[in-house]
Order: sequence, then structure tokens, then C-alpha cells
Amino acid sequence: MSPGAKVSLRGSSKAVPFHGGLCPVLERGGAARCSRGVAHDVTTGDTIAGVLTKGMRMAEDGLPGVDPALIEATHGFRDLVGYRLVGWAEGYARVELDLGDQHMNRYGIVHGGLHGVLMDTAMGFSGSYTGDPDRRQLVMTLSMTVNFLAPATGRTLIAEGRRTGGGRSSFFAEATVHDDTGALLATATGVFRYRKGGAG
Repeated sequence: MSPGAKVSLRGSSKAVPFHGGLCPVLERGGAARCSRGVAHDVTTGDTIAGVLTKGMRMAEDGLPGVDPALIEATHGFRDLVGYRLVGWAEGYARVELDLGDQHMNRYGIVHGGLHGVLMDTAMGFSGSYTGDPDRRQLVMTLSMTVNFLAPATGRTLIAEGRRTGGGRSSFFAEATVHDDTGALLATATGVFRYRKGGAG
């Protein structure tokens, strides 16, 4: 899409820089004008906050959301733990979990293994984004190091993973876990291998 092109929006009416000057697809009705990689609400003149690529949804907080076309079928482990993928883009993923009694350890605090699960999941997704629902890229964790920093006091855990480097067969990533109070609870780094035939 060329700068200055008018597009229909289904979503927010705030403002955003995007990769390659592409206009976003958002949730609420409206129109936007793209200029120099920034979308402006035609009615209010506001810009749209967040970094987006073509076809992405933007979450309420301005972070990338998940294109509904890319949402994968649920599976047993995800159902058991209860986490959800709420943000997914090139090199980035965000996973959230609402805490319940089933997530607590014998001391009545969140089991540390849960932090590891969420960061492992977020890092894996951060390196497996293709943007194409017909080309799923699967990955395997080769190694992961977790640092526990503080206990959770909120009711929701938020893990963010970012791909930091790599090549054709493997990649490196880092992750954090915060709770909904904003406290940083844990960090991690990991090494992941792309599964052959996983992008078909």
C-alpha cells in the first residue's frame, strides 16, 4: 500500500508506526490514511499506537495482537495449564494466564515451573511466526535458562518472548514474565531448533 492511501479499518482510533508503511487491520469501524508508515484516523486525526504488519490485530494496550486467521487449534497441555496466546508477530509473542488455585504450590504461591512454561511457549512462538495460516513453523526447545526474581502478587501472568538471533536451523530468544501489577517475576533465555517440514 502506498503512503497516503486511504484504507478501511476495523479497530482502534489511536495512531501507529508500521513495518513497510502497511496499514493495519483493526477491530472498530473507521477509516485511516497512511503516510510515511503511520496510520491516522481520518475522522479524529489521531495516530494508531503499536507496531503492526499487514493483517495483524492490535491489542487494547497498543501491543501486537493475533490475526484470527493464525489462531491454532487448542491442545491438551494448553487446556490443562490454561494459557492463551494474545500477541504474535515477527520475532515477538505474548502469552497470558489467569491464575487459579491449581497453579499454586505447597506454600500457596505460584509454582515456578509455570513461569518456565509460559516463557518457553512465548519464546517458541516468537521464532515461529510465518504470517500464513497454511505455513505453520514448528520448533523444539534445545535449552533454556530461567531466573526467578519475585513472587506474583497479581492475578494474571504475562509472558513476552522475543527472537534475538539465529540462522536457518535454530534461533535464540529471551523472555520475561510480569504479573498484572507490573512486577517483573522471571526472565529466561533459550535456544530453539526449527523442525524440518514444520513450515509446510
